[in-house]
Amino acid sequence: MDLLMGNFADQYVHDYGIEQLREYEAVLEINDPELYDMYMAKTMPNESQKSAVLTQFLTFSL
Repeated sequence: MDLLMGNFADQYVHDYGIEQLREYEAVLEINDPELYDMYMAKTMPNESQKSAVLTQFLTFSL
């Protein structure tokens, strides 16, 4: 997850505004196994986790 999140951050975070940075921080707070399962489409984010940044991450590919 570190490699994936690092590449995602390198590509997108520098363009984020305050709200997107807050959403990104919330994504970082999701534990790695749960986030990985979301990324692999094994599970879906719950309502409180949903955000534009999480959606962007879940569609990101290396």
